Amino acid sequence: MTELPWKRSWIWAPTVAVLGTDFVFSTNSAMSQQRSSKQLVSRKLEVAGSARSADAGAAAHNGTAEDPPRPRRRRQQRFFLSPREHGSWAMLGFPFFSGMLLARNADWDLVPAAVAVLAVFLIREPILVLSRQRFVWTDLQPRTLTAQRALLVVCPALVISTLWLSQVLPLGWFAALGAVAAILLAIDIHAVARKRGRSVGYQVAGAAGLAGSAAVAYLAGGREPDLNLALLWAVHTIHGTASVLVVHAGIEARKMKPHTGGHRAKKQAAIVWHVVHAVVAAVFALAGRPGLTLALLVPWFVHILDLLRLDRPSFLRIPLRGVGLRELALSTGFTVLVLAALW
Repeated sequence: MTELPWKRSWIWAPTVAVLGTDFVFSTNSAMSQQRSSKQLVSRKLEVAGSARSADAGAAAHNGTAEDPPRPRRRRQQRFFLSPREHGSWAMLGFPFFSGMLLARNADWDLVPAAVAVLAVFLIREPILVLSRQRFVWTDLQPRTLTAQRALLVVCPALVISTLWLSQVLPLGWFAALGAVAAILLAIDIHAVARKRGRSVGYQVAGAAGLAGSAAVAYLAGGREPDLNLALLWAVHTIHGTASVLVVHAGIEARKMKPHTGGHRAKKQAAIVWHVVHAVVAAVFALAGRPGLTLALLVPWFVHILDLLRLDRPSFLRIPLRGVGLRELALSTGFTVLVLAALW
């Protein structure tokens, strides 16, 4: 088992701890201010409520009272926050599983590698919730407390696993993978603060970041960076981006009224990306990699058919759960074909 001399981690580990503590405490400060303002508002509402109850009693006495409104059903709060995009689990897990198999080396270092990848994946949603609480929401939300509870679980696992990996992975790759994760998270927080949506460029970068789990598993398995790792990372990025763009175009089409064309922008972005997808598949064919060409073309044909049917009401009536399960099966077949081509 790998020794942990801590020779690389003594510089950045305290920095991570200080920054994380500052973020949580600053969020708590904002929450305390919101509590005080909320108490003031509640006192005003009590006075207004007593006046309304008096009016309601008079109305009932006169026979002019209206039926009370039905109480709104409160959304059940989860104990732990997880990413809302269910497809991102497959975009993270399939590359990691592929890198682990292609490394062909069952090593204990794969355990902290899996923990680190999962912790980085799970820490994003609580941080985004705390960012919304600080920059967007005016009242204290129950999800904020859930996010803080999630950070108390995820942060120790992240620190321990990354300290281990800092002694296992090549220093350059360790720093590069950490920088990519930090940059993507910073972009997310900036988008939340500015109340902006995610562009196509961000979707590509996000797919590449999730596909980077293949590099963590491959290197933790004792392999050196080589062409197989680059190809594995590239094809999973291309496929993941295509899946996200097609699914988002379908969701947007379901929100719009028929024949309004409100989903055209997302549909056009998906079509442009599938042109890139086809070009890369052709390059692999010319380079003597027919297995990778086949792996890319199978989901390409399915997604093109989906894009052509986006204007059909019968296609839009398919439940999103069914679409997600179909994409999961498609990604499973894609992963099997990629592994067969790179084995």
